[in-house]
Amino acid sequence: MKVYLSGPISENPDALELFANAEADVKVWADAVINPMMLGVEEDWSLVMREAITLMMKADAIYMLRGWGASKGAILERFLAQELDMPVFYQEKGKEQYESNWV
Repeated sequence: MKVYLSGPISENPDALELFANAEADVKVWADAVINPMMLGVEEDWSLVMREAITLMMKADAIYMLRGWGASKGAILERFLAQELDMPVFYQEKGKEQYESNWV
């Protein structure tokens, strides 16, 4: 399974660490991990999001990182994943850890 990481990047000073740690965790159970941090952080949010969504479409599932609910981009990515019947996994404890229309 190829998994796309989704979480807060813009204005998040801990984004690099957050995504690197999540990538290491997901690599334990996923065949491949797509980390949007490889796109870098640019000022034009809409252009970066277009590239990120293109990457996301190459994944089989999405993994929502801690703090995703405060990220406009992550909210959009989760919405797309749900609408496209992609499994959604969550990093944050205490939340539903997995949801899918495949079940």
